[in-house]
Amino acid sequence: MALERRAFNALPTNLQTEQNNREFYIADDVLYEPEQADFISGYIGDIERLTDDDLKRTPQLKEDSDLRQQYQLVVGANRIDTQTKDRVSGAFYSDLIRQIAANGGFVDDPNRLFSVNYYAWTPPIDFDKHINFNRYFWMGEGVGDINGEFITKEPAGSHTVIYHYLDGSLDKRQVELVNGLPSTGTDGDLIEDSSTPNRHIYTYRHDIWELVDFKTVAEAPLDLTLLDNNTYYYVARVGAAYNRPLVWKYSEFAGRWLAKMPVVSPITPETPTEGMIWEDSLSAPARIFRIYTNEVWVPIEYITMRGMGG
Repeated sequence: MALERRAFNALPTNLQTEQNNREFYIADDVLYEPEQADFISGYIGDIERLTDDDLKRTPQLKEDSDLRQQYQLVVGANRIDTQTKDRVSGAFYSDLIRQIAANGGFVDDPNRLFSVNYYAWTPPIDFDKHINFNRYFWMGEGVGDINGEFITKEPAGSHTVIYHYLDGSLDKRQVELVNGLPSTGTDGDLIEDSSTPNRHIYTYRHDIWELVDFKTVAEAPLDLTLLDNNTYYYVARVGAAYNRPLVWKYSEFAGRWLAKMPVVSPITPETPTEGMIWEDSLSAPARIFRIYTNEVWVPIEYITMRGMGG
C-alpha cells in the first residue's frame, strides 16, 4: 500500500478546518506525496543508425501496439504558417492514422491512403538542349528549327599564365602553347611546349630557348619585398588571371570531344575521386597531368593536336 503523506497534517490545529482539508487535498498534498514513478531508459523513434551494441546497452522502448511500435515519433503531418514560415502544429504518424479512422476513413492500406494521381509523359524533344540550354547557340539563316544548326559551346581552350618579378615590378605574362619548340622567336617570348608530358615553359633569349625554372606558389605574390629579383612565379590555381589547362577525350556516348579541366594545385588533392585529373607541379619546372585511378595518381598518356576532330 502506498504511503500517504499530507501537508494538511503539518498545519496548526486551529487551521485544520474542513475547507483547508479539501483545498490542501487538491492543491498541496500532491507535492508532498512520496514518489511512486518508475524511471526507464531507452530509445524512441528511428533506430536504423544504431548498432547492435547500442541496443544491447539501451534497448528500444516497446509500445502498446504494432502501429505505434513501427512509427515511433515519425511525423505524419506538419502545419506551417505560410506568412511567417513558423511551425504551427503537427501530428505523429500513428496519431494521424487514428484521426483519419475516427473521421470514417479507411486506414487498412497506407499506400492507397496517401497515394496521389500521377502520369509520365515523354515529349518529342532533345532533352539535352532543354536541360543544358546554356551550352548551345543557333546560327544560320531562316527558321531555327528548320534551317538552324545547333553547335555545342566548349571552353575557349587552355590558358597558361606566369608572373615575372624584375627590379621591383611584378608582371603577369601570357604563355603561348605550342606543339614542339619553334626554330626561332623574339627576345622575351614565353611558350609552353605541350608536346611532352613535362609541359616545360621556355623563354627566348640570345637566339635560344631557355628553360624557365619557376617557383610554384598557391597565390599571386602580394608582398614584393619577399620576392627574388628576376624570378618567375607560377601560381598553381585555376582562374582568369592564372591558369586553365584542358584535357580532351572523345566520348562515344556523346559522339563528340568533351573537355575536362584538371585540378591545379601546388599540393596533392586531399579528397580525390576516380577519374580526377590533377596538374602536378611538385617537381617544377615540370607540370605533369596525372589521373586518379584505382587509388593511385598515374601520368596521363596523351597526344597534342590543334583543334578537335569528329
